[in-house]
Amino acid sequence: RSISVGSYVTWFILIAMTGLGIGGQAIIARDMGAGNLLDARRALGQAVMLSVAWGVVVGAAMWFGVGPLAALCKLDADVTSLLSQYVRIIAVSLPAAGLMLVGAMCLYGAGETTLPSLIAIGVNVVNIVVSWALSGVDLTFGQRTFDNPFSFDMHVGGIAVGTAVSYAFGALMTMWVLLRGVKDSRLEIAEMQPNAPVSGRLIRIGLPGFFDSFMTWAAN
Repeated sequence: RSISVGSYVTWFILIAMTGLGIGGQAIIARDMGAGNLLDARRALGQAVMLSVAWGVVVGAAMWFGVGPLAALCKLDADVTSLLSQYVRIIAVSLPAAGLMLVGAMCLYGAGETTLPSLIAIGVNVVNIVVSWALSGVDLTFGQRTFDNPFSFDMHVGGIAVGTAVSYAFGALMTMWVLLRGVKDSRLEIAEMQPNAPVSGRLIRIGLPGFFDSFMTWAAN
């Protein structure tokens, strides 16, 4: 049951980051289409900066909110312990998750769809391999069982660590692509310094999408 509740937490993470991604994607696509490359780079820098900052905020909320969440779901002590372990490991990785998700959407806005898809495939592979290795579970396909050769046996914690490692991998790969640049878009470190007008524009555009998705999440 801890994983079931944890899946709703993971869903919330996607919702929390999607709003920023929508804002970044829309502004970058619009500015690049209009030939305003400097404005597009500013939007990219602010989207990346905000994604990490928002990841810290959401991660802190998850870290301290897992106890009340467990109480709300009326979980017993053992399940609460597993849920806390799972959620708090994921919470630490949220800045990386934010950078990966928002960065991918910004790449879409710049017209680059192949590289984010390849990174996503890599993230899933890393997640599967590391989670399997650390959790200690055996894999069964039909009549055949593949014994786990590792002795970590971290169980639910291993699944969370696998997810966190995959987020870190995705963030590193996304950052490398953004710094290298695609088409006419490239991340400039200087543009990651707080810029209130650009950040405000990103938030204004992305906020409606966030609330729309949030209401769907809350209803479930």
